[in-house]
Amino acid sequence: MSNTDTIDWFRNTAPYINTHRGTTVVVGLRAGAIAEDNFINVVHDLALMQSLGMRLVIIHEHTPLETAPIPHEAIATLLADIASERSQIERMFSMGLPNSPLHNAKLRVISGNFVTARPAGVLQGVDHGALGIVRQVDVAGITHALEGAAICLLSAVGYSPAGDVFAVNALELMRVVTRSLSAEKLIVQNEFEFVELNKHDNYAGFKSFFDSRIPNFSIGVLSEAGLPAVADPGNEIVKYAHLNNVKVIPLSGSSSIFLALMASGFNGQNFQFNG
Repeated sequence: MSNTDTIDWFRNTAPYINTHRGTTVVVGLRAGAIAEDNFINVVHDLALMQSLGMRLVIIHEHTPLETAPIPHEAIATLLADIASERSQIERMFSMGLPNSPLHNAKLRVISGNFVTARPAGVLQGVDHGALGIVRQVDVAGITHALEGAAICLLSAVGYSPAGDVFAVNALELMRVVTRSLSAEKLIVQNEFEFVELNKHDNYAGFKSFFDSRIPNFSIGVLSEAGLPAVADPGNEIVKYAHLNNVKVIPLSGSSSIFLALMASGFNGQNFQFNG
């Protein structure tokens, strides 16, 4: 690329920079992300986003949590591991060696008790101990940190008014924070496998993929045609999930009606609202 091409390319980035300057972006780091060799490049990318004026909230997940109980005696060890991981992230954002992308960046990372949680309690006769459910996030506190040009770093833990601490589901925390802050974007870093939903083989390829992955992984539906499971044959995935007693969570939609339709497994191509 010549110098002229580089200058032209840089000029053409101006609309993108102007569009996203001042926007709030929630970035989710799934378990194991910071151990990857490529994570330093992720830090560099996030630093660039911050320097372009985006307001970053980073949520890191130490251990995937679903609904399994967490013994009260295990929470101290878990919190120590989470604190160690948080310090590792802060350390990497503090780097600024000459000739590195972080040179003179002087990034500030702020953490704190921004998340209020309640105990999951007794579910189906089982005490879930230190497993918590996100009750609310301190929007004013996070906003204050962001307005001070800091990166807000949240761990997947929450605190109760009584002073108890609970481990919470990181994905749920990402959703709550994104919704509470009215963030423009939610970006979740993960390793993904993709499989095409092919009606010509009666979706056999997907069903095999589903059966082998669902015991240990979450599965998402992406669409190039509009709302997943409404504007495409994704309802077949939802229907298959229901047949296998797998929980279906619609993440976004223009209204509660479409959210319900996405999660139903019904054919979205043959749908009429009367009301």
